[in-house]
Amino acid sequence: MAISLDSIVTSERRHNRKVGIYSDPAVGKTTFFAGNKALGLIGAPNPIFIMTEDGMRDIDEGVSRFPGIIDTYKEFHECLDCLLNDSHSYETVVIDSLSGMQLLIGAKVAPMYTENSVRAVSGGCTSLDEIRYRNGYKIALKELNIVLAKLDRLFREKDMHIGLIGHKRTVTFEPPGGDLYKRYRISLDEYWDNVILEWLDELFYAKHKTTQKTEKKEFGREKHGEVMHNKRVMMTKWTTDYDAKQRLSLPDEILIDWNIYSSYFYDKELGGSVAGMKNAAIAARRTIINPLIESLGWKGDKKKVDEYFSGLGMKLEDMLTVTDEVFTNVIDQMKMILDDRKEEMAEFIQSDFNDHNGKEQ
Repeated sequence: MAISLDSIVTSERRHNRKVGIYSDPAVGKTTFFAGNKALGLIGAPNPIFIMTEDGMRDIDEGVSRFPGIIDTYKEFHECLDCLLNDSHSYETVVIDSLSGMQLLIGAKVAPMYTENSVRAVSGGCTSLDEIRYRNGYKIALKELNIVLAKLDRLFREKDMHIGLIGHKRTVTFEPPGGDLYKRYRISLDEYWDNVILEWLDELFYAKHKTTQKTEKKEFGREKHGEVMHNKRVMMTKWTTDYDAKQRLSLPDEILIDWNIYSSYFYDKELGGSVAGMKNAAIAARRTIINPLIESLGWKGDKKKVDEYFSGLGMKLEDMLTVTDEVFTNVIDQMKMILDDRKEEMAEFIQSDFNDHNGKEQ
């Protein structure tokens, strides 16, 4: 193709994403993509899973997957090829997990080499780890890039979301001129997780939410520890503790909920993070609407409700456009964000109730 100024094109905003999530077991990685009706989690749009390990036993009925556990590299590529070449309505493809995919690639590449990285005539290695100096993983990067190229085609040609699920490993990091410290990364070889991290739009580290607790002891002593909450969150930004990445205006942590995540990159009218802020703001207001209406004895009296909220510069109909499933989860998100100010918020809401109850009386 001849290049000229006439051949210049302008960029278009894409609403499909390449997103990865990793964590300890049973935190909610698969559920992030598959959804969970009992918890009101919608999941990624119309997903299909390529399972390289058994991680879907407790997932809702009706979630699509290729049959069985994919245990050969040939079968793995057949899954990708049929999504590329056949007509289908799937909108998200999820690889669960990256560790299993790495083993499949290793099973293909390792027998072709000796432990000294020389092409084997016969009787090569059985795993990439047997090839000295980690050269096996360097050699196998070619196959990883072939997989990523096919996923890129699904992303561009089929407009599919790409989901990658990984496990967590602990590594020791030595910064220049600094002390050693431990941090979390995807459980892949170092060469591989750097490639994956660069390729993804977002990488989330998922965990149970914890807060620091200080307990007063005798003689002025203090005992420090962590309290685990019944909430699971995704960390969205790189820190010295873990790898994470985002190309959106996400907060540092969000609930493990595709619907909250997607509100930051897709909205038919607003688009991008504006939609996320709008949804969060609407949901936050709605936490006050129902208890306020009941407290003031206005239930069923739309005129009084409209007058009250109009005085605050709000329209009630704008606050009631969120579905119950979205509302429940975004409310949890807002409560989490405001947790440090909960006493202040409680006092504000209570004084607001008291003021209006006084006026009614």
